[in-house]
Amino acid sequence: MSIAHCLLLVAAFGAAGGLAACFHKDAVVLPKYDRRTKIWKPGAIGTILSGAVAAGLVWCLYGPASAYDFVSAAPKTFSLTLSQLASSFVTGLAGGRVLTLIAQQKADQFTKAKLSKDMKTIVDIEDEQR
Repeated sequence: MSIAHCLLLVAAFGAAGGLAACFHKDAVVLPKYDRRTKIWKPGAIGTILSGAVAAGLVWCLYGPASAYDFVSAAPKTFSLTLSQLASSFVTGLAGGRVLTLIAQQKADQFTKAKLSKDMKTIVDIEDEQR
């Protein structure tokens, strides 16, 4: 199998892992941008894509493709083991969560800043009333 075929298969298993992550947490929703908080929520599509990318990157960095020399251009065949495909699926599960956690972190920062501002306003109002 060529490196491109292997990479596509690994990315497909990573995407399947991202999809499984969506079903696991009931997050099969479309992406949306919240104008008020200025936060992009990737939804299921973002989770699936990040799972595919994460699986492909991990396979390229730590799998048999890590020693592949693109400059020599010597054709080389690769093989995929069941453990590599299974690890691609698991990486897809985790890769989707990373993107979700980043979006959640941004949302939490906005909420914390807004809460802090509102608390300051309440304290200022109470000080004025005294």
